Amino acid sequence: IFPYASSVSMGLCASAPVDPEGARRDTEISRNLKKDRKEMESEIKLLLLGAGESGKSSIFKQMKIIHHNGFQPRDCLQFKQIIYANILQSMRVLISAAQKLGIPVEPQNRERAQRIMSFSDAQIIQNIMTIMTPEMGRDIALLWRDSGILETFKRRGEFQLNDSAECYFNEIESICVASY
Repeated sequence: IFPYASSVSMGLCASAPVDPEGARRDTEISRNLKKDRKEMESEIKLLLLGAGESGKSSIFKQMKIIHHNGFQPRDCLQFKQIIYANILQSMRVLISAAQKLGIPVEPQNRERAQRIMSFSDAQIIQNIMTIMTPEMGRDIALLWRDSGILETFKRRGEFQLNDSAECYFNEIESICVASY
């Protein structure tokens, strides 16, 4: 009686032939949605709030190290650029603060301080890997031992300085080697 009965689906008012490829895609999409829903239900979402330099990013990085087998080499290269930029910016902040606070840099370090202050923010962002050479590392290390810079650092509560600056400066010579 109905020669196409196996490929007809009944609707409210009309019948249409069943598209086997469409039915397969529909089943696959439904299966993927169900799987994604289960994954989302098992996901833990965490909102980290806090002031700048309060450790929000550090918690995220620690979680990645613990639960996702650490960082890939390209991630490490990006962190290297960030570390270099933070070091140079932090020394610029100390030099600038020393000037504003009227704390002199030792005469033998004035040229180093001028060289570091000569870079614009844009130059640092775009060229940090060529700016941060072993020689620049030595300049920063010598400035870090400068009595005026150390006096300025003691007054860091009067201006904004990256919390990790002291650690970076203490390790500057090993950070600026090519194999870092």
